Amino acid sequence: MKRILCLIDSLGSGGAQRQMVNLAIALKKKGYDVSFLTYYPSSYFQTYLDSNGIPIVQLDCSSFFKRLINCRRIIRRGKYDVVISFLEIPSLINEISGLPCHKWKIIVGERSAAPRITKTIKGRMLRLFHLLSGAVISNSESNRKLVIKANPLLSKGKCYVINNMYSLDKFANIVKITHHENDSRTFKIVVAASHQKLKNLDNLVRAVYLLDDNRKDRLRIDWYGKKVNPCFQDSINLIDSLNLQSIFSFFPPTKDIYKKMVEADAVGLFSKYEGLPNTICEAMCLGCPVIATDISDNKKLIRNIALLSNPNSPQNIAQSLCYLMDLTSEERKNIGNENKLYAENHFSEENVVQQFISLFG
Repeated sequence: MKRILCLIDSLGSGGAQRQMVNLAIALKKKGYDVSFLTYYPSSYFQTYLDSNGIPIVQLDCSSFFKRLINCRRIIRRGKYDVVISFLEIPSLINEISGLPCHKWKIIVGERSAAPRITKTIKGRMLRLFHLLSGAVISNSESNRKLVIKANPLLSKGKCYVINNMYSLDKFANIVKITHHENDSRTFKIVVAASHQKLKNLDNLVRAVYLLDDNRKDRLRIDWYGKKVNPCFQDSINLIDSLNLQSIFSFFPPTKDIYKKMVEADAVGLFSKYEGLPNTICEAMCLGCPVIATDISDNKKLIRNIALLSNPNSPQNIAQSLCYLMDLTSEERKNIGNENKLYAENHFSEENVVQQFISLFG
C-alpha cells in the first residue's frame, strides 16, 4: 500500500484546500494510506478528513524557516511513497525537502493563472524549483502555459493538465429548484469567492450601475466569502456611493453553498484571473447557468460567449448581465443541462483520481 502525504498551507475554506481534501478522500477510497500536513491552524475542512479516517499534522510555525525545517523533518522521516503539494510555498517546501536526494515521488500542483508568475522575479524563482519535482500539475491549460513560460528549462513532458475533481454523486442528490417565468420577480446571482482585488467586485458594481432601472429593481447578488481583505471596505464604499445597497448582500463562507447555488437563477464569477475556478466547475456539476469573465479556460468551459465578458470592462460585464437576465427560464435550464453534461465528461472523481494515480510510478 503506497503512503501518500498531502501538503498544503492550511485547511481553510479556499479552493485549493477543497481540491486537495477531495483528492485525499478519493485516494483513501482507492486503498491508499493518506495523511495531511499543514502549517497554519485553520480547520474548515478538518471534519471531512476526520470522517474519512485521514490523519492530520497541523504545525503552527511563525516563520518560513521554521515551517521549512519542521515540514522537511516530517517528510524525510515519514517513509512516504508520494508527497503531493498545492500552492506556491507548500510546493517550494516539498521540493526543497527532497534535497540532496530522495526516494519518494514529488508532485506539485499549480492552481493559479496569475500574470505575476511570469512577470516577477519571485514568480520565476519559485517555478525554477519545479526542476526538483517529478511532476507539475496544472488545473488549466492557461496555467500550464504560464508555468512553462516562467521556467523555460522545465521539461514539458512532466507538466500535466488535470482538471478539478468533484464527486458527481454528491451533486446529484441536490435538487434543482425550478423558477417559474415571471417578469416582475427577483433575479438572483450567487457568487462564491473570497474578497480580493482579483475577484473584481468593483467592476461588477460599476457594471450593475450601468443597468437600466428595471433590471436593477429585479437583480440581487448574494456574495459568499471571507471579508478580511482591506479592499472589501473600499468596495462597500463604492456600493454606497452608487446607491446599490439593495442589490448586493455579503455573507461569510458557508458549507451550504451548493444549496444557495441551486436556489439562484445563475452563478457568477467575475475575476481578473483564475486557474480553473471551483465555483464555475461546481455550478456546472449542479446544472446551473454560469456567467463569468473571459479568462483562463472559461471559454472552453462555458462555450456561450454572450455569458463571458472582459473583466476590465464594466460595460462588457453589464452586457453579459443583460443577456443573462433576458433569457427565459427554459433557456437557462437548457444552458444548465449542457453545463452538467460537460462536468460529467470532464470533472468526475474516477477520471481525475486515475490521472493522479498514473503519475505515482
